[in-house]
Amino acid sequence: VSSDYITNAVSADNNFVYLANGAGGLYVAEIPENQADGLTILGTMNFNSSANYVQASDNLIFVASGTGGIKIIQRCPRKK
Repeated sequence: VSSDYITNAVSADNNFVYLANGAGGLYVAEIPENQADGLTILGTMNFNSSANYVQASDNLIFVASGTGGIKIIQRCPRKK
């Protein structure tokens, strides 16, 4: 884990949490049914720039990524 991985912003949509983690990019986590268990990290996306801000709504994720500009990502339904 790098010291550059500083959480700059957090957004939630449905049972998912999105973390803008600086040089670490975007982390996607799920809120477990038993909320005492903490978040489960499902994956990450790296933009080769700092993820500074994130906002999620209706399965769309907007990430302000420093010199990389704005990224718009659509979250697909999770297969069970």
